Amino acid sequence: MENDYEKMAQTDGTEVNFLLKVADAQATVVLDIDEPARVRELRLQAITRLANKIKAYRKRFYRPDLLERIWEKKLEFIMAATSKSEMEEILEPKPPHYNGAGFSPSQYLCPEEELLIWCETFLRTPLNDAGLKRFTELFEQVYNKRIEELCV
Repeated sequence: MENDYEKMAQTDGTEVNFLLKVADAQATVVLDIDEPARVRELRLQAITRLANKIKAYRKRFYRPDLLERIWEKKLEFIMAATSKSEMEEILEPKPPHYNGAGFSPSQYLCPEEELLIWCETFLRTPLNDAGLKRFTELFEQVYNKRIEELCV
């Protein structure tokens, strides 16, 4: 049976790079002696949960560059948060609220993650007009390309 190191050696390096980023984030938290131990512990737990969430997205074959942007943005939120409720909202943000004219996302829902949520939704059910419009807006925002340009 292969061990984890042998499995990592067989990857293209993406997994190893991600593990190094996780370790770097954890080390940064541990070494930040200016923060109370309670906050450091919350951040370590949040980093672990975020890493597991990113791994789950990777298993569903989402683009690595998209997942890296989610990691970076969420990690920035985690490093600024000091309470358990903030960490929960960062890791499990509320879905975007539809107000009749458009969607307004949670402050902790980055566009890249919202785009993945719309992708997951679309896999389960067709999007209505408002959902498709939001998906298109997010895609164009995240990739800085119009969808029409890709369809030619």
